[in-house]
Amino acid sequence: MSSEHEPSWRLKIARAEQHLAELRDLVERYQNGHYYRAASPNPPRQPTHWRFVLEITQAPDPRLAIVLGDLLFNVRSALDHVAVACAPPARKRQAGFPLDEVLDDDAQRKFESMTRDMAPGAVAAINYEQPYNVANRTSNISRESVEALFALNALQDADKHRSLAVLVAGISNPKFQVTGGGETFGTFRPTYVEPGALLITST
Repeated sequence: MSSEHEPSWRLKIARAEQHLAELRDLVERYQNGHYYRAASPNPPRQPTHWRFVLEITQAPDPRLAIVLGDLLFNVRSALDHVAVACAPPARKRQAGFPLDEVLDDDAQRKFESMTRDMAPGAVAAINYEQPYNVANRTSNISRESVEALFALNALQDADKHRSLAVLVAGISNPKFQVTGGGETFGTFRPTYVEPGALLITST
C-alpha cells in the first residue's frame, strides 16, 4: 500500500519508528564514546590513601532530547489520529485520545468531550486503555502498558514546556582496576554508580 493510502496514524507511527532508529544511533554513539572516568576529587597527601569517584567527562548530545521529543510527539499524535478517525465529521475537530492517570471530574469531562458521538465500541476501546483503568488490571502486560502511557504523557508534557533533557543518571556495571608500580591491586565491578559516587577507596 502506498503512503498516500495509509491511514494517518500509521504514517505517524512510521515516522516515530524513524525517530527511534535515529535516537538509538545517537545513544549508541554516546555509549561508545566512553565519556567517563575515575577521578580523584581531593588528591591525598599520603600516597597510600586514595579515593576515586565517577566523573562524566562529556554531556550527552543535545540532539538526543530533540529527537526524543519528535518521537514522543508522533506516538502521542498517532493516538489522537486514531480517535479522530473514529469520530463523525461534525466532531472531528473536538475529538482526541484522552490520557489521564486519575479519574476525577475534570478527566471525566475531558473524556466525554473528546469521545462524544463516537461508536460505542470506539469509546469502550479508548476507555479500556486509560491509565486509570489499566492500573486496575493485574497482568504484567497491563502494568507495562500503564507505565508506558504515564511516561508518554509526562515526557511529552516536559517536551512541550521545553524542560525535556537527556542526562547521564549513572553507569551500570563499570569495570576498572587499580595498578601501581606494574602491580594490579584488583578488579572492581560495582553494580551501579551515579556521577560523583564512590568507585573505590583505600580507607
